[in-house]
Amino acid sequence: MLFRSAMGTLTEKVGDRLLAFGHPFLNFGDTAMPLSLGRVEALIPSAYSSLRLGSLTEPIGAVVRDGEWGIVGRLGAKAPMIPVHLALEAEGRKTTDFSFEVIVHPFLSPFLISYAIDNILSSYMKKGGEQTLDLRGVLSLDGFPDIHIHDLYAGPSASVQAAQNMYAIVNFLEN
Repeated sequence: MLFRSAMGTLTEKVGDRLLAFGHPFLNFGDTAMPLSLGRVEALIPSAYSSLRLGSLTEPIGAVVRDGEWGIVGRLGAKAPMIPVHLALEAEGRKTTDFSFEVIVHPFLSPFLISYAIDNILSSYMKKGGEQTLDLRGVLSLDGFPDIHIHDLYAGPSASVQAAQNMYAIVNFLEN
């Protein structure tokens, strides 16, 4: 499972709302991202910039605002997510299924989907040399007919080309 997260400090909690970070996360303004509790697993001290390594513990709500002064979260809220499912087949190997969700955001959704696809393909396919990738897929959007994708990629960077193509498609649909 692949997680991308950020850890910050809780500044104040009032009712079901909380203020955290004390600085922008991505400065996206109104947003909807999952919000979870976390635990610091290790601290890496540095005279320049200390670093905390942490893990998520339990979902508690959604980030609803990301501004210059920090993030605002709402406890119990649920951020809408895009479900993604990949089934990979290769000669002589059994089908491997991957499922994940990404946040709904015009900039982050295409990037996170293509990033995940690139990582999945690069871990599934051979590590170097020539390769051929026959990509077939269906994009399903509520209220719209399915979009069928069939593309062929070849060369040493076939998986990167496929991920970039998915970025372009999702970016077009999201924006």
